[in-house]
Amino acid sequence: MKYKLKAGILACINAVLVLIIILGVVFDPQRSRSRSDMYSWLERGKINEIEKIRIINSDFDINLVREESDWFVVTDGIKLPAGKLMIDDFINALSGSGVYSVFSTSAESHERLLLTDDTSIRIILTGKDEQPLLDMHVGLTDITGRNVFLRKQGHSEVRSGEDIFSVYAASDLHSWYNLFLIPETETGYIDVSSVSSLTVHPPAGHGTEPLIFTGRGGVWNFNLYISNPDMGKVDSYIQEVLRTSGDDFAVYQNPAGLDLDDSRIIFEFADNSVRTISLGPVLDNGKRYASVSNSGLVYTLPEWVWQRLFPDISVFSWD
Repeated sequence: MKYKLKAGILACINAVLVLIIILGVVFDPQRSRSRSDMYSWLERGKINEIEKIRIINSDFDINLVREESDWFVVTDGIKLPAGKLMIDDFINALSGSGVYSVFSTSAESHERLLLTDDTSIRIILTGKDEQPLLDMHVGLTDITGRNVFLRKQGHSEVRSGEDIFSVYAASDLHSWYNLFLIPETETGYIDVSSVSSLTVHPPAGHGTEPLIFTGRGGVWNFNLYISNPDMGKVDSYIQEVLRTSGDDFAVYQNPAGLDLDDSRIIFEFADNSVRTISLGPVLDNGKRYASVSNSGLVYTLPEWVWQRLFPDISVFSWD
């Protein structure tokens, strides 16, 4: 009987000790502070509401607009395709939860931390009717270079945490462009498996006859004789052409006013759609202008890029 009584008392004591430990963990000031340090600058539920992104930097001003599922860079009133993957990564960084501890609650700290309107990089996200979804300032990095000071517009509170925003906020205009001649290939919507025919009309000095690939699923036929053809090499070449990108847009050039008849590459896809890449003659800097049917855009292709579009047919043979 005494044994049972002692066992019961010990069980009660153990239960009380466990409860004390649990309460100590739950209400530990350090843990409470850690929980309060977890912070997200943009509510994830607002991601689909974003219509515009503006990044205001002392050196440049980036304006991005969304139209349905596509993003565009707006410069001088002209809309150019924007890189969707980069924008998605940027939005995910803004909406992700991270450790951003409160550094200061005084507005007097804003100037020395480069968080004023005149000294910060400002990020503004808006929805329909210019409704603000996020308006934040990116300021000074700390002595380690790994953390940055940030605050929301209209708030005195300053937080500091891992600097995952500056790489985007400090990126110049060209960094936001989608310079793929066929923009959908950036996100993998189009690949070699969707191509049913590819016709390559070479420029002067790269042969006279067009090279035509027809087929699908890694089995290709050719209009020219290719000794012991390697289907893997053909697939790689077609994929490379699909993923060709320029180094810039020729913003003020109109395809209708350019000589783009020097060479052509014509894609026919399984859904019966057709895309034609038209190239102009070599410019003084070794580049060529290029345009894609119905896009209204003109790209500049460096010499090393356009040279790879017109290989000798021997490269498709087994080694």
